Amino acid sequence: MEFQITKKAKNLAFGLMGLGALLTIIGVALSASNHHFFTRFMASGLISGFFFFALGLGSLFFLSLKYATETGWYAAVKRVIEAVAGFLPVGMLILGVVLLIITFADGAHIYSWMDPEVQAHDEIVRKKAPYLNKIFFWIRTLAYFTTYFLFWRGFRNRSLEEDKVGGTELHFKNYKKGATFLVFFAVFSSTSAWTGSCLSMFTGSRHFLVGILLQACGVPPWLS
Repeated sequence: MEFQITKKAKNLAFGLMGLGALLTIIGVALSASNHHFFTRFMASGLISGFFFFALGLGSLFFLSLKYATETGWYAAVKRVIEAVAGFLPVGMLILGVVLLIITFADGAHIYSWMDPEVQAHDEIVRKKAPYLNKIFFWIRTLAYFTTYFLFWRGFRNRSLEEDKVGGTELHFKNYKKGATFLVFFAVFSSTSAWTGSCLSMFTGSRHFLVGILLQACGVPPWLS
């Protein structure tokens, strides 16, 4: 038996997306003359882009956790988790576009360390330049995106293959990959300062909860 989202649910989802797009256009038209419009628009885009990215990443974390802990009950909702995790490439695309625009705008007054004027007059920013620079920023960003994408695609492909061949070989491979992902996620989400680590834990928890929330609400029509 194959689950199918009803036409009514699809129309409602696409209708809400259209309404959101319309309200965005109206907001832009009404605020375009504001002196801080571009900064506010990019800040809003960054928050929204990160939210959509979190939908997929939170579900990928959830999927990895279930593999690593060999939880049995999740098999009943495994396809839902995988479907929501499938939003990860879309989230990366949205967030990547926003970050690219911010980069070309020299930080758009959001990432001040990208602004050449700030770099010229702020000694602290200059000392951090080997780490806080546009090139290394994008190297890190692309490295994270690539790693997350490869883990997601690997889990998905092995899951589909497991349906065909059965056995436990692929299961234990996912078990190892799940544990590896959790270690990667934990290490690269931590910082040397306790305040930064707390923020990373808070953000990671939000990834996790947002992913669970979307799984509980249902799979978006374009992922079904």
